[in-house]
Amino acid sequence: MDQLLTAFCYVLSFIILLLSHVGHEIFTNSNMLKTMKKEHYLFEKAFKISQYFPVCATNGQTYPNRCALNCDKLKANIDFEYNGVCGQKRDSRQVPGICVCTREGRPVCGTNGVTYGNPCMLNCARESNESLHILHPGQC
Repeated sequence: MDQLLTAFCYVLSFIILLLSHVGHEIFTNSNMLKTMKKEHYLFEKAFKISQYFPVCATNGQTYPNRCALNCDKLKANIDFEYNGVCGQKRDSRQVPGICVCTREGRPVCGTNGVTYGNPCMLNCARESNESLHILHPGQC
């Protein structure tokens, strides 16, 4: 359910962002855009406080859930880093020695000079190197 809400939040945010940039001249004085922005704000507020599944972002800030993080991604250059509160050990669903990630292609460069396929893969490598962090997005 959380993934569905996150996806919905992301899609709604993207549509509003697209309309506010691409259709700026058309919608600048439009009540439609004002209504959509208000609805997005209310939607964002409702889901930011409705579920607490903390996630840590690449800026070191803990968000209450992925939806809140995804909404803020539109305002800043941040991304998901790992499940759980920033600065605390990663969530207990990751069993030591077993780490499951998607094959999503979002390479990141680790502080060890190694390119990882995505932030989750780098987090898996942290099992053996707690000081490992994302140096920057993209290949090393």
